[in-house]
Amino acid sequence: MDKMKIVKWIIRIVAQVAVGQVIDNVLVMNTPVGLSTVKTVLTKTGGFVISSMVADKSSDYVMNEINRMIPEKTVEEPKSEKEETK
Repeated sequence: MDKMKIVKWIIRIVAQVAVGQVIDNVLVMNTPVGLSTVKTVLTKTGGFVISSMVADKSSDYVMNEINRMIPEKTVEEPKSEKEETK
């Protein structure tokens, strides 16, 4: 695997985890204490869904910006002698 692809993959993971952590902190600070078990499960599930959606879009944004700054190299496959004569 190309080193640049590995670095981009790691950056994508870090961006997703960071956004997920921020959303989780917002939910913790805004969730009332003493919720029933059902409401706690619903709040955690909703938080997970929102966190996943926002993390996915934010990592797409980060990757688009990185690709704009550092475009991926395209490598042409070597042609066989038969293809060159066509």
